[in-house]
Amino acid sequence: MQYLAYQSEAKLFSNPDIPPLRQTLDDVLEEYRNGVILKVSDSNNKIIGSVRGYSSDGTAYIGKLMVHPQKQGQGIGTALLQAIEMQYPGQRYELFTSSRSHGNIRLYERLGYRIFDEKKLTEELKFIYLEKLSQTGIRPGELLSVRLAMPKDIQTVWQITHRTISEVYPHFYPGGVVDFFSALHSEQNIREDIMQSRTYLAVYDTVCVGTVTINGTEISRLFVLPPYQHNGYGTALMDFAEQKIFETHAKIELHASLPGKAMYLKRGYREKEYRRKKLENDDWICIDIMEKSKHRADVL
Repeated sequence: MQYLAYQSEAKLFSNPDIPPLRQTLDDVLEEYRNGVILKVSDSNNKIIGSVRGYSSDGTAYIGKLMVHPQKQGQGIGTALLQAIEMQYPGQRYELFTSSRSHGNIRLYERLGYRIFDEKKLTEELKFIYLEKLSQTGIRPGELLSVRLAMPKDIQTVWQITHRTISEVYPHFYPGGVVDFFSALHSEQNIREDIMQSRTYLAVYDTVCVGTVTINGTEISRLFVLPPYQHNGYGTALMDFAEQKIFETHAKIELHASLPGKAMYLKRGYREKEYRRKKLENDDWICIDIMEKSKHRADVL
Protein backbone atom coordinates (compact mmCIF):
# COMPACT_ATOMS: atom_id res chain seq x y z
CA MET A 1 0.00 0.00 0.00
CA GLN A 2 2.87 2.39 0.72
CA TYR A 3 4.09 1.93 -2.83
CA LEU A 4 0.63 2.76 -4.21
CA ALA A 5 -0.01 5.69 -1.86
CA TYR A 6 3.23 7.49 -2.71
CA GLN A 7 2.93 7.24 -6.48
CA SER A 8 1.17 10.61 -6.59
CA GLU A 9 4.01 12.19 -4.62
CA ALA A 10 6.57 10.70 -6.99
CA LYS A 11 4.69 12.12 -9.96
CA LEU A 12 4.79 15.61 -8.45
CA PHE A 13 8.58 15.52 -8.75
CA SER A 14 8.85 13.23 -11.78
CA ASN A 15 11.03 11.09 -9.56
CA PRO A 16 10.22 7.38 -8.92
CA ASP A 17 13.07 7.17 -6.40
CA ILE A 18 11.70 9.23 -3.48
CA PRO A 19 12.52 7.80 0.00
CA PRO A 20 9.12 6.19 0.76
CA LEU A 21 9.41 4.16 -2.46
CA ARG A 22 12.91 2.98 -1.51
CA GLN A 23 12.08 1.90 2.04
CA THR A 24 12.78 -1.76 2.76
CA LEU A 25 10.86 -4.16 5.01
CA ASP A 26 13.74 -3.99 7.50
CA ASP A 27 13.33 -0.21 7.61
CA VAL A 28 9.64 -0.60 8.42
CA LEU A 29 10.37 -3.16 11.14
CA GLU A 30 12.87 -0.73 12.68
CA GLU A 31 10.23 2.01 12.76
CA TYR A 32 7.80 -0.45 14.38
CA ARG A 33 10.30 -1.33 17.12
CA ASN A 34 11.07 2.31 17.90
CA GLY A 35 7.60 3.83 17.70
CA VAL A 36 3.94 3.32 16.88
CA ILE A 37 2.36 2.22 13.60
CA LEU A 38 -1.42 2.54 13.22
CA LYS A 39 -3.50 1.09 10.41
CA VAL A 40 -7.03 1.27 9.02
CA SER A 41 -8.59 -1.80 7.41
CA ASP A 42 -11.72 -2.17 5.30
CA SER A 43 -14.50 -4.75 5.76
CA ASN A 44 -12.34 -7.35 4.01
CA ASN A 45 -9.50 -6.73 6.47
CA LYS A 46 -7.42 -5.10 3.74
CA ILE A 47 -5.19 -2.25 4.93
CA ILE A 48 -6.32 1.02 3.34
CA GLY A 49 -4.44 3.55 5.49
CA SER A 50 -1.57 3.89 7.92
CA VAL A 51 0.54 6.36 9.90
CA ARG A 52 3.69 6.12 12.02
CA GLY A 53 5.13 8.08 14.92
CA TYR A 54 7.76 8.14 17.61
CA SER A 55 8.53 10.45 20.53
CA SER A 56 11.74 12.19 21.56
CA ASP A 57 12.33 15.01 24.09
CA GLY A 58 8.69 16.04 24.29
CA THR A 59 8.04 16.01 20.54
CA ALA A 60 6.05 13.37 18.67
CA TYR A 61 7.41 12.96 15.14
CA ILE A 62 4.70 11.83 12.74
CA GLY A 63 5.37 10.35 9.32
CA LYS A 64 4.25 8.01 6.55
CA LEU A 65 0.63 9.20 6.74
CA MET A 66 -0.85 7.35 3.77
CA VAL A 67 -4.23 6.33 2.38
CA HIS A 68 -4.91 3.94 -0.48
CA PRO A 69 -5.51 6.01 -3.66
CA GLN A 70 -9.02 4.56 -4.09
CA LYS A 71 -9.97 5.51 -0.51
CA GLN A 72 -8.68 9.08 -0.40
CA GLY A 73 -11.01 12.00 0.25
CA GLN A 74 -13.10 10.06 2.80
CA GLY A 75 -11.61 11.47 6.01
CA ILE A 76 -9.31 8.50 6.63
CA GLY A 77 -6.17 10.65 6.65
CA THR A 78 -7.71 13.05 9.16
CA ALA A 79 -8.76 10.18 11.42
CA LEU A 80 -5.30 8.62 11.28
CA LEU A 81 -3.56 11.88 12.12
CA GLN A 82 -5.85 12.49 15.08
CA ALA A 83 -5.38 8.90 16.25
CA ILE A 84 -1.58 9.09 16.21
CA GLU A 85 -1.71 12.37 18.13
CA MET A 86 -3.71 10.58 20.83
CA GLN A 87 -0.82 8.16 21.27
CA TYR A 88 1.31 11.08 22.50
CA PRO A 89 -0.99 13.30 24.60
CA GLY A 90 0.32 16.69 25.74
CA GLN A 91 3.31 16.70 23.40
CA ARG A 92 4.39 18.91 20.53
CA TYR A 93 3.73 17.29 17.13
CA GLU A 94 5.99 17.63 14.10
CA LEU A 95 5.70 16.32 10.54
CA PHE A 96 6.89 17.24 7.07
CA THR A 97 5.74 17.05 3.47
CA SER A 98 6.90 18.33 0.10
CA SER A 99 6.38 21.89 -1.05
CA ARG A 100 4.30 20.65 -3.97
CA SER A 101 1.90 18.67 -1.79
CA HIS A 102 -0.60 21.51 -1.42
CA GLY A 103 -3.41 19.18 -0.37
CA ASN A 104 -1.33 17.78 2.49
CA ILE A 105 -0.38 21.26 3.69
CA ARG A 106 -4.02 22.39 3.67
CA LEU A 107 -5.01 19.30 5.67
CA TYR A 108 -2.31 19.85 8.28
CA GLU A 109 -3.10 23.56 8.67
CA ARG A 110 -6.80 22.77 9.03
CA LEU A 111 -5.92 20.40 11.89
CA GLY A 112 -3.88 23.04 13.72
CA TYR A 113 -0.37 22.65 12.28
CA ARG A 114 1.75 25.59 11.13
CA ILE A 115 4.83 25.83 8.94
CA PHE A 116 7.98 26.57 10.91
CA ASP A 117 10.83 25.51 8.63
CA GLU A 118 11.75 24.26 5.17
CA LYS A 119 14.78 22.47 3.74
CA LYS A 120 15.91 22.37 0.14
CA LEU A 121 17.34 18.95 -0.70
CA THR A 122 17.67 19.26 -4.47
CA GLU A 123 16.57 21.66 -7.18
CA GLU A 124 13.33 19.68 -7.39
CA LEU A 125 12.75 18.60 -3.80
CA LYS A 126 11.98 20.84 -0.84
CA PHE A 127 10.59 19.60 2.48
CA ILE A 128 8.11 21.76 4.42
CA TYR A 129 8.16 21.20 8.20
CA LEU A 130 5.02 21.80 10.26
CA GLU A 131 4.36 21.72 13.99
CA LYS A 132 1.36 21.63 16.29
CA LEU A 133 1.56 22.57 19.94
CA SER A 134 -0.01 20.76 22.85
CA GLN A 135 -3.30 22.04 24.25
CA THR A 136 -1.32 24.25 26.63
CA GLY A 137 -0.07 26.26 23.67
CA ILE A 138 3.51 25.56 24.72
CA ARG A 139 6.36 24.73 22.38
CA PRO A 140 9.42 23.27 24.17
CA GLY A 141 11.32 26.23 25.69
CA GLU A 142 8.79 28.86 24.60
CA LEU A 143 5.60 30.39 26.02
CA LEU A 144 2.69 32.32 24.60
CA SER A 145 2.54 35.93 25.74
CA VAL A 146 -0.39 38.36 25.80
CA ARG A 147 0.23 42.09 25.42
CA LEU A 148 -1.79 45.27 25.03
CA ALA A 149 -2.41 46.20 21.39
CA MET A 150 -0.95 49.54 20.35
CA PRO A 151 -2.05 51.95 17.55
CA LYS A 152 0.55 50.37 15.25
CA ASP A 153 -1.30 47.04 15.69
CA ILE A 154 -4.63 48.17 14.20
CA GLN A 155 -4.03 46.41 10.89
CA THR A 156 -2.75 43.28 12.66
CA VAL A 157 -5.92 43.01 14.76
CA TRP A 158 -8.06 43.70 11.69
CA GLN A 159 -6.28 40.98 9.69
CA ILE A 160 -6.60 38.37 12.47
CA THR A 161 -10.28 39.21 12.89
CA HIS A 162 -11.27 39.26 9.24
CA ARG A 163 -9.23 36.25 8.17
CA THR A 164 -10.88 34.20 10.90
CA ILE A 165 -14.35 35.42 10.00
CA SER A 166 -13.87 34.80 6.27
CA GLU A 167 -12.44 31.28 6.73
CA VAL A 168 -14.47 29.97 9.70
CA TYR A 169 -17.85 31.71 9.79
CA PRO A 170 -19.09 30.54 6.34
CA HIS A 171 -19.21 27.02 7.81
CA PHE A 172 -21.77 28.24 10.39
CA TYR A 173 -23.66 31.14 8.83
CA PRO A 174 -25.17 32.31 5.52
CA GLY A 175 -23.35 35.02 3.58
CA GLY A 176 -25.45 37.89 4.92
CA VAL A 177 -24.57 37.04 8.52
CA VAL A 178 -20.87 36.69 7.67
CA ASP A 179 -21.00 40.17 6.13
CA PHE A 180 -22.72 41.47 9.29
CA PHE A 181 -19.87 40.24 11.50
CA SER A 182 -17.28 41.68 9.11
CA ALA A 183 -18.96 45.09 9.30
CA LEU A 184 -19.32 44.85 13.07
CA HIS A 185 -15.56 44.45 13.42
CA SER A 186 -14.69 47.36 11.16
CA GLU A 187 -11.30 49.05 11.21
CA GLN A 188 -12.95 52.07 12.85
CA ASN A 189 -14.36 49.98 15.70
CA ILE A 190 -11.04 48.19 16.16
CA ARG A 191 -9.21 51.51 16.19
CA GLU A 192 -11.53 52.89 18.88
CA ASP A 193 -11.01 49.85 21.12
CA ILE A 194 -7.24 50.00 20.73
CA MET A 195 -7.14 53.73 21.46
CA GLN A 196 -9.15 53.04 24.62
CA SER A 197 -6.64 50.31 25.66
CA ARG A 198 -9.26 47.56 25.48
CA THR A 199 -7.66 45.19 22.96
CA TYR A 200 -4.91 42.59 23.48
CA LEU A 201 -2.79 40.39 21.21
CA ALA A 202 -1.58 36.84 21.74
CA VAL A 203 2.02 36.52 20.53
CA TYR A 204 3.80 33.24 19.87
CA ASP A 205 7.43 33.28 18.77
CA THR A 206 7.08 36.91 17.51
CA VAL A 207 3.90 36.03 15.53
CA CYS A 208 0.56 37.61 16.50
CA VAL A 209 -1.79 34.62 16.47
CA GLY A 210 -4.90 35.89 18.25
CA THR A 211 -6.72 38.83 19.79
CA VAL A 212 -9.32 39.63 22.44
CA THR A 213 -11.06 42.81 23.58
CA ILE A 214 -12.12 43.61 27.16
CA ASN A 215 -14.64 46.39 27.73
CA GLY A 216 -15.67 46.66 31.37
CA THR A 217 -17.29 43.32 32.18
CA GLU A 218 -17.60 42.22 28.55
CA ILE A 219 -15.28 39.98 26.53
CA SER A 220 -15.51 40.42 22.77
CA ARG A 221 -13.63 40.05 19.50
CA LEU A 222 -11.95 36.80 20.52
CA PHE A 223 -10.27 35.42 17.39
CA VAL A 224 -7.37 33.07 16.70
CA LEU A 225 -5.90 32.71 13.21
CA PRO A 226 -7.16 29.45 11.61
CA PRO A 227 -3.71 27.80 11.19
CA TYR A 228 -3.08 28.30 14.92
CA GLN A 229 -6.42 27.08 16.24
CA HIS A 230 -6.74 23.97 18.45
CA ASN A 231 -3.42 24.74 20.15
CA GLY A 232 -4.75 26.37 23.32
CA TYR A 233 -4.39 30.00 22.19
CA GLY A 234 -8.10 30.74 22.54
CA THR A 235 -8.04 29.19 26.00
CA ALA A 236 -5.02 31.30 26.97
CA LEU A 237 -6.74 34.49 25.78
CA MET A 238 -9.90 33.61 27.72
CA ASP A 239 -7.87 32.84 30.85
CA PHE A 240 -6.18 36.23 30.52
CA ALA A 241 -9.43 38.14 29.90
CA GLU A 242 -11.32 36.46 32.73
CA GLN A 243 -8.52 37.11 35.19
CA LYS A 244 -8.40 40.80 34.22
CA ILE A 245 -12.16 41.25 34.65
CA PHE A 246 -12.47 39.25 37.86
CA GLU A 247 -9.86 41.51 39.48
CA THR A 248 -12.51 44.24 39.74
CA HIS A 249 -15.88 42.67 38.83
CA ALA A 250 -17.98 39.72 39.97
CA LYS A 251 -19.47 38.77 36.59
CA ILE A 252 -18.43 38.50 32.94
CA GLU A 253 -20.71 38.86 29.94
CA LEU A 254 -20.15 37.98 26.30
CA HIS A 255 -22.12 37.60 23.07
CA ALA A 256 -21.56 34.05 21.84
CA SER A 257 -21.42 33.27 18.13
CA LEU A 258 -21.89 29.67 17.00
CA PRO A 259 -18.16 28.88 16.50
CA GLY A 260 -17.32 29.81 20.11
CA LYS A 261 -20.39 28.73 22.07
CA ALA A 262 -19.20 25.20 22.85
CA MET A 263 -15.99 26.53 24.41
CA TYR A 264 -17.89 29.04 26.53
CA LEU A 265 -20.23 26.35 27.86
CA LYS A 266 -17.23 24.20 28.84
CA ARG A 267 -15.77 27.18 30.69
CA GLY A 268 -18.88 27.56 32.83
CA TYR A 269 -20.78 30.27 30.98
CA ARG A 270 -24.55 30.12 31.08
CA GLU A 271 -27.14 31.48 28.68
CA LYS A 272 -28.65 34.69 29.98
CA GLU A 273 -30.59 35.91 26.96
CA TYR A 274 -31.27 34.91 23.37
CA ARG A 275 -31.48 37.55 20.64
CA ARG A 276 -32.16 37.38 16.95
CA LYS A 277 -32.31 40.01 14.26
CA LYS A 278 -33.50 39.94 10.66
CA LEU A 279 -30.98 41.44 8.25
CA GLU A 280 -31.75 43.39 5.09
CA ASN A 281 -31.26 40.35 2.84
CA ASP A 282 -33.72 38.30 4.98
CA ASP A 283 -30.96 36.32 6.72
CA TRP A 284 -31.35 36.01 10.48
CA ILE A 285 -28.55 36.52 12.99
CA CYS A 286 -28.93 34.68 16.31
CA ILE A 287 -26.81 35.50 19.35
CA ASP A 288 -26.68 34.04 22.86
CA ILE A 289 -25.89 36.50 25.65
CA MET A 290 -23.88 34.47 28.18
CA GLU A 291 -22.47 35.24 31.59
CA LYS A 292 -20.17 33.72 34.17
CA SER A 293 -19.87 34.66 37.82
CA LYS A 294 -16.66 34.82 39.81
CA HIS A 295 -18.10 32.36 42.30
CA ARG A 296 -18.71 29.81 39.58
CA ALA A 297 -15.21 30.39 38.19
CA ASP A 298 -13.73 29.70 41.62
CA VAL A 299 -15.73 26.47 41.88
CA LEU A 300 -14.64 25.35 38.39
